[in-house]
Amino acid sequence: MRRSSFTVEQIMRILCEQETGQRAADVCLCHGVSKAMLDNAMVKNINSKSVVF
Repeated sequence: MRRSSFTVEQIMRILCEQETGQRAADVCLCHGVSKAMLDNAMVKNINSKSVVF
């Protein structure tokens, strides 16, 4: 299984920034992640309330 390049804390911080109203594109650009990764993290966070990559 592939190891994530982001820690759980980093992913949660990215999700919190996006939830505060910043545009997804701006958050992705700032942190160097793709929109798809952000979408997947949001779905996993909503479904399980804990992000595990």
